[in-house]
Amino acid sequence: MGVLVIGLVLFLGAHVFVTLRGPRAAVIARIGEWPYKGLMSVVALVGLVLIGYGFGHYRATGWVQVWSPPRWTNYVTQLLMWPASICVVAAYCRGQIWRTLKHPMLVGVKTWAVAQQRIEAAKDTLYAGVDLLRLLDGGPDYIRQFLPALSTMLAAVFTHPKPVVAAINGHAMAGGCVLACAADRRIMARDAGRIGVTELLVGVPFPAAAMEIMRRATAPQYFEDAILSGATYNPPEAVARGLVHDIVDPHELLDRAIDAANTLAALSPPAFAITKRQTRGPAVERLQRADVDADIDRIWTAPDTLVRIRDYVSRTLRKS
Repeated sequence: MGVLVIGLVLFLGAHVFVTLRGPRAAVIARIGEWPYKGLMSVVALVGLVLIGYGFGHYRATGWVQVWSPPRWTNYVTQLLMWPASICVVAAYCRGQIWRTLKHPMLVGVKTWAVAQQRIEAAKDTLYAGVDLLRLLDGGPDYIRQFLPALSTMLAAVFTHPKPVVAAINGHAMAGGCVLACAADRRIMARDAGRIGVTELLVGVPFPAAAMEIMRRATAPQYFEDAILSGATYNPPEAVARGLVHDIVDPHELLDRAIDAANTLAALSPPAFAITKRQTRGPAVERLQRADVDADIDRIWTAPDTLVRIRDYVSRTLRKS
């Protein structure tokens, strides 16, 4: 993350500096116009390279989804792209816009960057599971309402009588991984992110539904390590462990998922439904154990658990 920040400082700093007429004129007078232009180009280029490297490293090691943009921000993004495009073009057309903004390229790039924040936040993460900040705010009362709702949702997907296919286009952590593993077929985009269950790193046990879903999806020889280590896996590692069935290029993901769903849907619906119920029957019986859920609720709502969650959030957000 530090490399990414340094890259942003260099890249944006070079562009901001050219708007400071006094310091810019002083540097040009000292070293000359062409050396100045060359220096600014090198600094911006180094910043751009560091941004790419830092972002690639960030994606490879996983991130925490700290904001999910509201649906209406999609329209804001579309509106912002119009002035952003106009400003970039105006940088090469010395007209009224150029005279008013002084540096329309910088304005255009900044506007474009703000617009893209909505897109990037929305498209690259399947879902990171429990909203830990909301959980800390709500406390035990919220947790007692949330856990049954979470278990009901996971069980509904897991036991749905019709085919369910998960198209994983980004990171799928914790509850996101469990939700994907509840599907009959799991297809992940190549180099799109990582997948795994991190509950024990947070300090909370698995609800019975989540545990049984993971038990059934994960290859037996990897099950305990996947659960106890809190590790996350890239797509090839996920395939080896049974978390994912297939890896495809990102642009093929949706089509391949639809093809998989159509293949399963072509089977006899009554035969598919009863076969699915038979194969998942033992897991469904175990996830309905009330005594286990009572113990899990008690641990999730314990003061010590909330302290651990708060510490995890603090450490993780500092890293991100």
